[in-house]
Amino acid sequence: CKNAKGSDMVYHEIITKTDIPLLKRNATSSWYGDEKIYCVQAINEYNKKYGEGGGKAFIKKGGVGHNYITLEMHSDKGGPLFFLIFIYAKRE
Repeated sequence: CKNAKGSDMVYHEIITKTDIPLLKRNATSSWYGDEKIYCVQAINEYNKKYGEGGGKAFIKKGGVGHNYITLEMHSDKGGPLFFLIFIYAKRE
């Protein structure tokens, strides 16, 4: 994603869920369009701020090379979710 241009950003979302003791938090984010995805960023802001934790994000459907994507995020047990989602795509 080093060459991703701001003008190619087709989707941006902030995912936040507060922590609940002893429970994991989950969230999904989806995008569908006419452009083909070439870059996906799911930035764990909790991890950036505190150095660890905040959970994981993964692509459940679609992704790079497709015109759709579904991302799923899971918090650590008892932890919050705080992700920034950026999707970059171009018409081919």
